[in-house]
Amino acid sequence: MASATPTKACVPCRARKTKCDATTAGLPCSGCVSRNCAEKCVAATRKRRRRPGEPAENVSPPTPASHCLDLNPTTATPRSQRLRTTSLAWDHSPDSPSRQALAPDSIDKRQSQTQLHYYHILKEAVDDGALDDQNDKTGTPFDPDDDDQPWHGVPQLDDIDKEYLNKKKVFDLPTKRYLAVFITSYFTTLEPYAPIIDKGDFIHNFESGTCSLFLLYAILAASSLYVPHETIEECGFAERAEAQATFASRATLLYDFQVESNALDFLQGSLLMTKVLLEHPTDKDFNYWFYNALRLATKLGLYSRLNRNCKPDADHGLYSRIAWALYCRHQYTGEFCRVLPKIRPSIFSS
Repeated sequence: MASATPTKACVPCRARKTKCDATTAGLPCSGCVSRNCAEKCVAATRKRRRRPGEPAENVSPPTPASHCLDLNPTTATPRSQRLRTTSLAWDHSPDSPSRQALAPDSIDKRQSQTQLHYYHILKEAVDDGALDDQNDKTGTPFDPDDDDQPWHGVPQLDDIDKEYLNKKKVFDLPTKRYLAVFITSYFTTLEPYAPIIDKGDFIHNFESGTCSLFLLYAILAASSLYVPHETIEECGFAERAEAQATFASRATLLYDFQVESNALDFLQGSLLMTKVLLEHPTDKDFNYWFYNALRLATKLGLYSRLNRNCKPDADHGLYSRIAWALYCRHQYTGEFCRVLPKIRPSIFSS
């Protein structure tokens, strides 16, 4: 048993996302003892932060697959080299904040690269094996117990809430390879009809492991009807309806527990949840998510930003597309249910 008492959970408990008493009982913790893996119970080491003015190290250790979805190819195949030379052109959107200033002599080359759609690159990455799930059983980049993970905007959950969400497998995502299939399917089959997500920003956040987990689950639920059936089976589901119900249930839990606090992510995810039609009755049905999206749009001041007297900002195009998606969905629902629509088309006048 180690003489020094660690200050946070041991490595096996952090990987399994289970409660660890190493801070009080020392090493090995009771969880590792009960699982007969006491020899693996070691304290997690935290990477030392670089002080201002201190030169960065030339060689940095690779990021663990469970903390970040690294979509960069790791093999020296010709296809992976093409992926590397395009620098994963997720940030093809001109408004994406992930774009950086380019030298004048590289603008032409960059412009030709940005003509490629990001989902084509995603497909190449999948076919090339760049998203292989080696040493990654869940593929999840989200770990709320990790001090080094940029789990931004998340309130501190108590141990009871964390244990409940862990038992519901909220943080157990499909492997990276199949996440890419779901996301590609969404952006090729659903997004063109309701472009409510900035593709460049989302893929950038997805690659860095900081995208909204609620929004990601909403995408998985909405696109589960369009991915190949083999993907559904590889994710552990027998039918598409089972996969959609599971992903929708986890998204609902994340919303109920307010694990995240970004209103825009909630708005986008709520709109996607209106596409989920479960086989069993539920309180959080189409009407719940649709009117929740309307409430969040009002909270964000979405319609006031589209006023003709307001100066367009960087998010004007995205908000305009979301507003039109809300309007079209509202009109369709009003016609179907014989209800007078409450959203006036005059708010979109320019």
